[in-house]
Amino acid sequence: SSGINAEWPLRPGARYSDDKDLASLLKDKNRDGDPMGKFTEKKKKKKAKKSKKSKKKKKKKSKKKQVESDSSSSSSSSESGGDYSGPPAPPNRFGILPGPKWDGVDRSNGYEKLLFMKQAEKLAMKQESYKYSTAYDL
Repeated sequence: SSGINAEWPLRPGARYSDDKDLASLLKDKNRDGDPMGKFTEKKKKKKAKKSKKSKKKKKKKSKKKQVESDSSSSSSSSESGGDYSGPPAPPNRFGILPGPKWDGVDRSNGYEKLLFMKQAEKLAMKQESYKYSTAYDL
């Protein structure tokens, strides 16, 4: 089933009845009320254990390769989309932080600034009214 995603660009748009990947994908799907569901889960767990062992071996090999490649080549953070190091950006309603896709400059018509000011005023008024309503004289 994982091969389907890896080879997706190479596949035609239509899927046919003799497609082995599609058949295995549908076969591996869990369904409610399946009397054989218990047994297929056991098989999947066994396969997962085997694949974990093989992944650990692959990770060890890849770590060795990474250490060798890191020592031989140095890349700047701007090429790989590193952290933003400029002045702090104004807040925005989507929570987007500046980075490789946005430089942090506010080019809007001032709507978001007004929106945040109104929200802050509303919150301050709510907190202040709560303090006055719960205050008591001694």
